[in-house]
Amino acid sequence: MSRFVKISYMVCSAVLVILFFFMLITCRLDVSSRGDASGYAAVADFEAESVQDSTAEQGLLQRYTFTLGGSDTVDRVLAFFTYHQNAEVRIGGESVYRMQINDGNPFGRTPGCVWNSVVIRNEDLGKTAEVTLEPVYKDAIKVAPDFLLGSKYDIYRDQIIRDLPSLVLGTIAVCLGLIYVIYIVYNRKNTEVDKSLLMLGLFSIQVGLWKITDADAVHILLPDNIVVSYVPYFTLMLIAIPFSLFIKSLHSAARTSAWYIPCLFCIGSAAVQLPLQLFGITDLREMLWLTHVSLFVLCAVDMFLIIQEIRARGWSRRVKINVSCIVLCFAGLILDLCIYYISMGKSQSALGLLGFTTYNVVLGLYSIREAKALMAIGMQAKKLESKAFHDQLTGLNNRTAFADLTNAENFDPEKCVVVMFDLNNLKRCNDTYGHEIGDRYICESAKIIGECFSDLGPCYRMGGDEFCALVQGCSLGECRKRLERVGKLAAEYNETHEDIHIGIACGYEVFDRRIDYDINDTLRRADKMMYEKKFSMKHQDCSAM
Repeated sequence: MSRFVKISYMVCSAVLVILFFFMLITCRLDVSSRGDASGYAAVADFEAESVQDSTAEQGLLQRYTFTLGGSDTVDRVLAFFTYHQNAEVRIGGESVYRMQINDGNPFGRTPGCVWNSVVIRNEDLGKTAEVTLEPVYKDAIKVAPDFLLGSKYDIYRDQIIRDLPSLVLGTIAVCLGLIYVIYIVYNRKNTEVDKSLLMLGLFSIQVGLWKITDADAVHILLPDNIVVSYVPYFTLMLIAIPFSLFIKSLHSAARTSAWYIPCLFCIGSAAVQLPLQLFGITDLREMLWLTHVSLFVLCAVDMFLIIQEIRARGWSRRVKINVSCIVLCFAGLILDLCIYYISMGKSQSALGLLGFTTYNVVLGLYSIREAKALMAIGMQAKKLESKAFHDQLTGLNNRTAFADLTNAENFDPEKCVVVMFDLNNLKRCNDTYGHEIGDRYICESAKIIGECFSDLGPCYRMGGDEFCALVQGCSLGECRKRLERVGKLAAEYNETHEDIHIGIACGYEVFDRRIDYDINDTLRRADKMMYEKKFSMKHQDCSAM
């Protein structure tokens, strides 16, 4: 189920991203307006009326009439914000501004949310302004805009300041999400890192994009762009999936199928909404209630499972943090939705975003802190493992490592060659020159063995003067060449050092299933061959004397 949810989430996300860029390229508004601004004017009273029109989307037009007053100044504009409404402005009966969706748009009938700016000239003062709005959706019929007369710079500056909390918190949420995603991608091979942070990061990015693009001020920064109005619907459509998968990882009852209820509801909702939008049957705005239902389903399931967690496990520190943050998030979300529906979409609140941002920071830092603690434990364990499986003097693997490898279930001794080494006269070197020189004898011999065989397989120090190389997929002929190189390197060392005379006796055998029960039988045969070589080398030394 988890795999299905994650794959569905990625597929839906990919479709939305493709849809976003397709709309970015193809969707346009038709906006016509006259020259540069000049003059100031105060906000005027207006008269509103509804006019029946069978050609309009909802069968009626909203008309607002007021007089342009004020004195001769500069930088005068009439600014107003429309919510899914086509707009036309007439001054003194002359059409001076028109904004509507382009006929060539492939789908969707809304112009989105738009800041409209109409230049007011000095000769327009005292004339009657008539603003006609054509609501695209039923819930936009009763939405009356605020008409602002004055400096375009001052109007837009104040609007940006008013929406600054949402813009800042949204940007923080997106940045936090990117940090979490990059952190997980960078540490993807680290088993101690909590991979659920990836879901928290994706959730944080979606929340941030939702609130940024839902702010009125963003339409000032990105004017005449329909796609921006769709981004909140895109992000909200799938937002319950990463949140639910992340919360699931925080609970002991992570395997219960209840976690997938909001995910499946989200996927089903997206499967309904996207085709209806693409085929021009119903716009996403008109199906927004489905997304809101999915959020309430998420809240209900999450609270139910939290209660179950508390009953089963009690109030652990993680549960306390999780419950506190979720209550804050859900309280802000409910207030946001209440404000949204009461204002008919005209007003947005940053309370929910503040809760989600707090949640992301607290849970993200808590998870990273736990991951760091686990990484510290893991590093300590690796150090202990290294000491347990490596010879401290030479750095080679030890006998324990050899047994661990050869006793593993997946170890296949077939075609393995065991090469045994023994250092000649190590005891005499220790007795004559001391253990410090003896240790150097061992280390230099280990370097020679490692240089000749480490690229073919692991090398081991089996005991005081015994070494072993376990070679797989190598012929006996290649082993003989490597052993000749061992003798050559030992001879070269002896020519340049007088205090140590390295002598390495070698023996090798390939695993033979007909006579070997396991690799240890092969080792004993190689050991026997090595001792025969050792005896031969000692006999040669005696003859030379």
